[in-house]
Amino acid sequence: MACPYTGSDLSPARASKSSAPPSDRRGLPAEEVKALLPDELIDELLAGARTEQEIAGPGGLLGQLTKRLVERAMEVEQERPGSGVVQEHELYA
Repeated sequence: MACPYTGSDLSPARASKSSAPPSDRRGLPAEEVKALLPDELIDELLAGARTEQEIAGPGGLLGQLTKRLVERAMEVEQERPGSGVVQEHELYA
């Protein structure tokens, strides 16, 4: 399966290769995750946060980002005609 935003291959077969480099929880190679979320994007997201509390505390960046990702996954689900199921790759795209 391809990511609807980047076109990256997210198929389970790809993630199960034994010669694959270290991966995140979804099975994507770490360097591919870094390519999808480059340092510049992370720096931009963190630009307004100055403390650990502002990043990971209640109402912090991490919670806001998680909320936005879930909202977007729900939008993607509603946009797909005839499907009531969100594929795993769509939740994290």
